[in-house]
Amino acid sequence: MDETAARTAPSLRLAGVGVVAFSSIAWWPAFTLGAWGTVFFPQLLSLWAVATAAFVLVIVSGTVRRRLGWWSLALLTPTLWLVLAIELAPGSRPEMAWLGTLVTLVGAPAMAAILIRFAAPDLAEDATWRDRWAVITAVGVVVVAAYGIGTAQEHIFTCGDFTISGNSQPPGCTPGEPSLGISRR
Repeated sequence: MDETAARTAPSLRLAGVGVVAFSSIAWWPAFTLGAWGTVFFPQLLSLWAVATAAFVLVIVSGTVRRRLGWWSLALLTPTLWLVLAIELAPGSRPEMAWLGTLVTLVGAPAMAAILIRFAAPDLAEDATWRDRWAVITAVGVVVVAAYGIGTAQEHIFTCGDFTISGNSQPPGCTPGEPSLGISRR
């Protein structure tokens, strides 16, 4: 392997891991925002749990992070949202819903980026800006597409598809039995 290929291989591995991790985290909140017009509270609380655990890891493990930088402090963003949500009566402040949505849509991919930096710091340091932008672009395409699919859900899924998956029926869903149940036909 020549020198350029040797330098690029870790960056490409990171790009692959990043695209898979970020896309798998970000698609569902984007879809629910499109289909239901909201991000569900389990998504916010999952983000909070992961962020809190990662922050505790940073604090107790000096080998993971030598100093408490802004990346580490960013892990407290979901906790800030949660504290504000606790202080305010549920549903009393519509801007809290927007803040929660923003925390989820921006925080989830940022969380994955932070965790990749902790789990594979050598790969993160070797990543080229070109590969980083490739990851951001790929994940952006997935998020926009998932949101679009959510807004067009009545053309793709039936109300039964949502019900059988354990979800509530979004507004405007197409009435009918599950359309994806191939073993039932």
